[in-house]
Amino acid sequence: AGLWALVRGYPQATGPRHRFGQLLQVVSALTFLVSMIAWLNLHTDSCGRAVGPAGDIEAWLFLATVVLFMLGAVLTAQGTAWVAIAAVAVADLGLIPLFLGPHQAYRATILVVLGVHGGCTGIAAWWARQVRCSPRVVRAKAAEPGRILAGGWLAFLLLVIAATGHSISTVLPDSAFISLFVVTAISTVTGAGYTKYAEAKDILDNQPGQAPAPDALDHLARRLQAWHRAYREWF
Repeated sequence: AGLWALVRGYPQATGPRHRFGQLLQVVSALTFLVSMIAWLNLHTDSCGRAVGPAGDIEAWLFLATVVLFMLGAVLTAQGTAWVAIAAVAVADLGLIPLFLGPHQAYRATILVVLGVHGGCTGIAAWWARQVRCSPRVVRAKAAEPGRILAGGWLAFLLLVIAATGHSISTVLPDSAFISLFVVTAISTVTGAGYTKYAEAKDILDNQPGQAPAPDALDHLARRLQAWHRAYREWF
């Protein structure tokens, strides 16, 4: 909901693109609502594991919600690629509490993957945000590491589709695959990702009048700083 509010504050696109983006956002809200209904109807066994189709339905609907929101954010407003990338980070970090229970298989592995990928994607989203008001080429350059990290989940999605009806061990084949995924995420941010961001930031700094305008996140940060100063003065 917070990311959706940020999208509403950016310059809106026009024409069929804007209408299609709004349609995708409405559909994403509906899929999220249905996923919550499916979540409320989950049945678990004595070990706390989900049984029945409701768990699979909820997971796929949540995935559809994130993807539809990403597409809607990019199509509805201008300079919102970083919001779409941030949605991936929110999904990563938001899924962590689901795997904290002791009954979860591969708990440590899943927590490491979600934590590392979510943290790296959050950094990439922040980089893309710094050049949100720049020309399209500059924005695309700065958002490249975020797109690479978001695309990394396609590997897991293809594995899940290929392993439909089988054990989760077929989705997480071995530690080598997980290690490669984690190392790739870290390398993308610390290597080529930072290079792309530095190039885009240099282009932006050499173009007068391209400084990003304050958005809702900036206003929130300033309000929190004002509250913090008032609290310190009062106490």
